[in-house]
Amino acid sequence: VVEVDSTIWLMTLLVLTPLVYWCMNLDLLHVGGFLCLTAYSLLAVGFVVGHVLETDTLWLTPTLPTDARKILILFSGDSTYMLMKHY
Repeated sequence: VVEVDSTIWLMTLLVLTPLVYWCMNLDLLHVGGFLCLTAYSLLAVGFVVGHVLETDTLWLTPTLPTDARKILILFSGDSTYMLMKHY
């Protein structure tokens, strides 16, 4: 069961109803153009969201030291058994 909030219903009614009414009065060529424009707009929004997620992920992820000895210091005092025990 999918529950949809009343604000989602209202936003859908306010956004999609005028678009459907407008598209009903278009001929076939203009409907295809509208669908192409809508598809490319969704693609552009997807690229923007993907870029924002990538920059946030790279900003939040800590960087590892480049020197291997410093990486080993991070795990000093731990045994393989203790690391595997948590999983």
